[in-house]
Amino acid sequence: MLKGTVIFLQVAVGIYLAGDIARQNPKFDAFLSLVENGYHNLNNRIRDAHIQEGMGLLRKIAGVCAVIFFGLLITVPRLSADPERYSSLLIFCLFGAIAVWGGLAWCMQHTKTLGGAGWMIFLTIVSPFAMALLEKQTGVPVLARFLEPLFYLCAKLGFPIDPLPGTWAMAFILCAFLIFALLVQYILTWIMAIPVMVLSVLAVVGVIHFAKMVNVIAPKKAFSGLMLVLFVLLGLVQYLWL
Repeated sequence: MLKGTVIFLQVAVGIYLAGDIARQNPKFDAFLSLVENGYHNLNNRIRDAHIQEGMGLLRKIAGVCAVIFFGLLITVPRLSADPERYSSLLIFCLFGAIAVWGGLAWCMQHTKTLGGAGWMIFLTIVSPFAMALLEKQTGVPVLARFLEPLFYLCAKLGFPIDPLPGTWAMAFILCAFLIFALLVQYILTWIMAIPVMVLSVLAVVGVIHFAKMVNVIAPKKAFSGLMLVLFVLLGLVQYLWL
C-alpha cells in the first residue's frame, strides 16, 4: 500500500515538474493554474497566520471531522463486508477528533466553558440541601440512600459511620463529596486537555513553518515549492523504507 502510494505520488510530481511538456493540453493547463493560484493564496495565509488563529481553525476542523466520522460510523459498517475492522478505525478517529475539539475548546475557552456550566455546578452544590429540606418536610430518608455507597466504602476502609448523622450533617457530607468529585473532574480534564493542546500547538507551528519554508523555496509560485519538497520527501521515503 505504501509503495503504491509513493509511486503514484512520484509520477504525479514528475508530470508536474515536467513543465511545458505536461501542460500542452489547454484544459489541463487551466486546471493546474487554478490549483497553483489556490495553493499560493492558501500558503500565504498560513504563512502569515498567528498560532491562536491556527488553533481556532484546528478546533473547527476537529469538530467537523467528528461529525463526519460519526456519520461514517453509522453507515460504512453496514455497507462493508468487514464491519468490525472499519468500526474500530472509525471509533478511534471519532474519539481522536472529539479529544482534539474538546481539549482545544477547554484550553482556549476555559472561562466561557466554566461560565456555561455555572448553573449546573450551582445546582450540584445546592441539591443536597434541597434534598435535606425535602426529607425534613416529608420524613422520607432521601439522603441516606445517596450516601449509602460512601458510608459502605468508609466502613470497608475502617471508618464506620454508626449511627447515621443528622439530616443536615448528611447534606453537608454529600455536598462536600460532590465538590470533591467536581474538583477531581476539573483536574482530570486539564490532565487530558494539556497534551492535546501541546500537540496541537506543535502541529500548527509546524504547518506555519512549513508554509514559510515553501515560500522561501518558491516565493512567486508556492505550489512549485511544495512539489519540490514533496519530491525530496518521496525520495527519502523510497530510500529509507522501500
